[in-house]
Amino acid sequence: MTEFDRYGLFEYFLSEAEDHINTLDRGISELGTAQDTDPILEEMLRAAHTLKGAAALVKLNSTSTIAHRMEDILEELRDSEMRATKGILEILSYMLDAIKGLIYDISEGRGEGPGVEQDVFAKVDEFMEKEKAEPVYPVPAPQEILESEEVSEEISEAFPVEIPLPEKREAVGRRKEDFEFFSGNFVKVDVRKVEEMLNLIGEITIKKNYLLQKTKDTGDIADEIFFVGRRLLKEVDNFAERYGYSLPGNIKYIDPLLSEFGELEFDRYDDLNLFSRKLQEITNDIAEALRELSEFFGTFGDNVKNMDNLIKLLRSDISESRMIDIGRLFQRFVRPVKEMAKQYDRKTELLIAGGDTKIDKVIFERLFDPLMHILRNALIHGIESPAERLQKGKKEEGLVFLSARREGNAVIVEVNDNGRGIDTERLFNQAVKDGLFRNDYTPSKEELLSLIFMPGFTTSETADMASGRGMGMSAVRRLISAINGVVEMDTDSGSGTTFRIKVPSTLVITNAIVFSSGDVEFIMPASLIEEIIMLDFKPDQEESPSAINYRETNIPARNLSEILGIAIKTDKLSRPVIVCNVSNKRAGLIIDEIVGQEETIIKPINRFLGGLHLYSGTT
Repeated sequence: MTEFDRYGLFEYFLSEAEDHINTLDRGISELGTAQDTDPILEEMLRAAHTLKGAAALVKLNSTSTIAHRMEDILEELRDSEMRATKGILEILSYMLDAIKGLIYDISEGRGEGPGVEQDVFAKVDEFMEKEKAEPVYPVPAPQEILESEEVSEEISEAFPVEIPLPEKREAVGRRKEDFEFFSGNFVKVDVRKVEEMLNLIGEITIKKNYLLQKTKDTGDIADEIFFVGRRLLKEVDNFAERYGYSLPGNIKYIDPLLSEFGELEFDRYDDLNLFSRKLQEITNDIAEALRELSEFFGTFGDNVKNMDNLIKLLRSDISESRMIDIGRLFQRFVRPVKEMAKQYDRKTELLIAGGDTKIDKVIFERLFDPLMHILRNALIHGIESPAERLQKGKKEEGLVFLSARREGNAVIVEVNDNGRGIDTERLFNQAVKDGLFRNDYTPSKEELLSLIFMPGFTTSETADMASGRGMGMSAVRRLISAINGVVEMDTDSGSGTTFRIKVPSTLVITNAIVFSSGDVEFIMPASLIEEIIMLDFKPDQEESPSAINYRETNIPARNLSEILGIAIKTDKLSRPVIVCNVSNKRAGLIIDEIVGQEETIIKPINRFLGGLHLYSGTT
């Protein structure tokens, strides 16, 4: 097998391994609470069995043997030889962490760490001894695994050389890398979806060829119009040379014989009459050419519309091929939440809903960090300790609800907790102390909550490893904004807090509003716009207001032309205002005119224009 084939098979293994690990991770979290564990164990067994065989196939011996040991434990659980106790779940999680670490090292090109499986088996045997249980079945050698999987000799010989191992031995355990994604640039696409895309490309190609042929026909029509036009100009020039200084009543007949005709008899034979006939013929030719041209452009427009529809279908299919169930992302938070709850003495249950909501792979990956920070805040600042909850008349166990749903072209992700909520009065006092508000000012709830997203703003008096510096939520807003998303929050003091993240379902195509200020056109993603309203100006009003009334609330407003120093090109007394809502803070952008709405691709600004932080990209 060539080096390219070898590399390609590794890439495919990494893509498949991620699916199996997600299945095992989800199963471990469900085993502790499920009434009927048989379906869960069957699914986990299939995942461990397939992962074991796939790893053995590419000579990843440590990964394969650990997966085999996990498979044995799962079989005993299925056969009721063991119970899914807390200790069993912890040891399964430990083994899965080891597999994650090994696969991450493989994806980074470092190969499997030496001796990892010995550490894992030692911990498993130690646990089994404490539980006074017989050790699970002996682990077979990698060659036995290959034989049991009935792998063909041709494939098994494809990797005769062992993967290079690092000299330094790494400890088994949870690391930051274990939570990261190692599937590379692979996404799974249904073959039927690929066939649909190919068929659409074929239809577009047919339309393209037809339009190219019609474009040539248009050239012939244009040549005909130009030819007729030249004839017309020639006849007009000739007529002008002969009769430019003659009056119609003084025209002399060229042939003396024609002078015998009377005026009524001759009017159809004179030069004026002949000239008018030629003009009529030429005009008819031009009219016919223009009619053909008009028919062509009518057909051309219809075909362009058909092509546009085909392109939209193709774009939709391509976008769907990059989509992933967001539940795969949510599942990665189950164990970290459990561990943080244990670390900070919180009894907390994480509930998940809407896991089948599809989202673009790029957004999928970029949502991990902001969601992880919000969940951490919910546990540390939101959910109270068991004693405090009981004192407040709440259940001892707190709830964190993570959900997703589709709204049009956007995906809404919500993190809701039933903890203590946010003390808005405390936010106001801190804002006054920091000089952000006057003591006599009465801010709205939205204004107070927007303070949380300000860099450096915090109500904590001390900082520790988890919080207190006031930078976390600012980073969350920045990360969400980078994918054309917005984050909002709401709170009910004593009852809980909700964070709502709205992101586009895909970054391939952006639904945007086109508007103008002066002679310049701009475009803004529709996901950032809450509403477009009209603002009335007085006839003698020269400057734009710094604030406007929006739904019974004053919000700041700026005129884009004034910000950029562009001359205003409209004298209309009513101008559009784009109301944006970013992180619970509304602002109005006064513009000259709304041009329209379109779907577009926003590309990042190049290095030459990299300092223009007002813009996120070009189109």
